[in-house]
Amino acid sequence: MARPLAYVCHGKKCSRTCDHDALIRALCKQAEVRLVRCQKICHGSVVLAPFDGKLEWFERIDTPRSCVDMKRAVVAGTRKKLPPRLKKRRLKKRSGSAPR
Repeated sequence: MARPLAYVCHGKKCSRTCDHDALIRALCKQAEVRLVRCQKICHGSVVLAPFDGKLEWFERIDTPRSCVDMKRAVVAGTRKKLPPRLKKRRLKKRSGSAPR
């Protein structure tokens, strides 16, 4: 079975957030992680992952709880609904768009 895929912004501002490296390490345990350049939406760590057949962007994934929620959501993919904490952090304007 193929591992889920997650894109993580590795721009200067994102990579300086306190738990950015921990987020990458946590996601790498469960998914294939691809680092992408700055996405010009610098609000904490930014993650792109597929949900319900389209790509969804999330911002401010920079607390231990949000990291755990993101890891679980990436692994679950389309099988479960997004936790409320992640719904609030979804970037609706970028929904469906690939990394720049």
